[in-house]
Amino acid sequence: MASWFSNTNASWQVLTPRTLANVVTGTDILRTPRITCEFHVTGTGIQKETSAGATSNGVQYYADRMAQVILTIVTQRANTVQSYPLMRGTARQAMLEVTQLFNSNTTPYYHVVDVTEGGSAQSPNADNDEIMTRLTFPVVFFILPTAFP
Repeated sequence: MASWFSNTNASWQVLTPRTLANVVTGTDILRTPRITCEFHVTGTGIQKETSAGATSNGVQYYADRMAQVILTIVTQRANTVQSYPLMRGTARQAMLEVTQLFNSNTTPYYHVVDVTEGGSAQSPNADNDEIMTRLTFPVVFFILPTAFP
């Protein structure tokens, strides 16, 4: 997902938890505009169950899981070239396009059922003259029976 954002928005600095480690150690610097992409699985435990209505053919899946994609968008408040509303809209549109990448070719062991925008929270950082929005996208997915021998 991070590489998709890098390829489609060349002027953005795209960060992940791995690249943020480089910022902490001083081998990279934060700049604006930037977007941080995170993915967290929030479901635990595997229980075999039939997920009625999850697919049209009634395939038996291992229990459904919840995950969350978090996009944090940061721009410089004083820089009028960095259109903050445009960047938020671009990130939302990008998530629509990235969601289409969750198919059997890219996620062969999972079936992604639903990705929706869960909410957004905006906060200014007066010390760095930055404004930040955190967009959350809940993801519902099933583990396919073929994932286990």
